[in-house]
Amino acid sequence: MNAGAITAAVPVPGARAAAGIMVAGGAGLWAVSKGTKWAANNWNSIKSKTKSAVNKGKDIAKKGWDTVTGWFS
Repeated sequence: MNAGAITAAVPVPGARAAAGIMVAGGAGLWAVSKGTKWAANNWNSIKSKTKSAVNKGKDIAKKGWDTVTGWFS
């Protein structure tokens, strides 16, 4: 992001547009890196909650399937 601020000060046509793109790109990279770090630090929690949610969804689907097949038995 700092390179964008420096580029904005250069008196060249198009430098301000390039600076804006550089600042936005730097901010995007910063946000992605923070999200990746958060996910890495909380991976075990994410994994267990995802597994729990998937199993709960399977149980609900199985109960629904058993109910529907029970109507035709």
